[in-house]
Amino acid sequence: MAEEKKDDNHHDDWLDDEMKSIQWPIDKSEQIEISLKQAAQSFFASSATETATTNEDDVLQSCINNQSVSIEPFLISIRRVLHRYPELMYQERMTSQIVQRILTDMGITNYTVGWAKNIHSKYYNPATGKIVQTTEKGEQNDGGGHGVVVDIGSGQEPCILLRADMDALPIVEQTPLPPDQQGSDTAKFHSNHHGKMHACGHDAHMTMLLGATYLIKSLEESNGEFPFPGTIRIIFQPAEEGGAGAKRMREEGVLSNFPTVKYAFGMRE
Repeated sequence: MAEEKKDDNHHDDWLDDEMKSIQWPIDKSEQIEISLKQAAQSFFASSATETATTNEDDVLQSCINNQSVSIEPFLISIRRVLHRYPELMYQERMTSQIVQRILTDMGITNYTVGWAKNIHSKYYNPATGKIVQTTEKGEQNDGGGHGVVVDIGSGQEPCILLRADMDALPIVEQTPLPPDQQGSDTAKFHSNHHGKMHACGHDAHMTMLLGATYLIKSLEESNGEFPFPGTIRIIFQPAEEGGAGAKRMREEGVLSNFPTVKYAFGMRE
């Protein structure tokens, strides 16, 4: 079962330090033009009746593209942080912490955690939902459950799901860097976890979804409402690399929980 995110004012020092490198847009209130809000409202209203037109899709896409360009430094800085902390399937504890912290700093606090428990792990008892053994040899395999889900919008149908994967691969990073980025800047681009690397692009996938989340969150009006009738369910899915993390989240209700998902979009390389 997923659980509500618990308020916790304590953060690991490493996470506090990393968050200092995130280049947040200077003025969030001016990042989203009124045309984007109008396009989103029109798109959701049309989707609810299955009469969306190509023109409406094009208008929304154009608005989103224009706004995405304005937050490019924000996205680059997020990708670099995520790339530094690659973790293997069902071990994405630090990755999940980074995602949660960025969501919180966006003003999103109603996300749920604990998704994608590893029912095949000796560390997890599916009958009780509890971790039954401590980790061995310093491993971070704690039974999984590092997935994050947040619903943005009215909480009503239609529900559109956006998804990104979180885990890395057991690869030693040997990424060549251009001459002007070598030396002291190497740590900005390379894995801090020897033998693990985001070689399959999941750091970029999470970055894109966090960017989309930022843009969607920016649609929120001063009264806390959004200019569309539906819900956008944003999921950060662990264990894509052979771990069946999507299957686990589906079994845990990520698609069937109300509002049930009508459309789903993901990113793969």
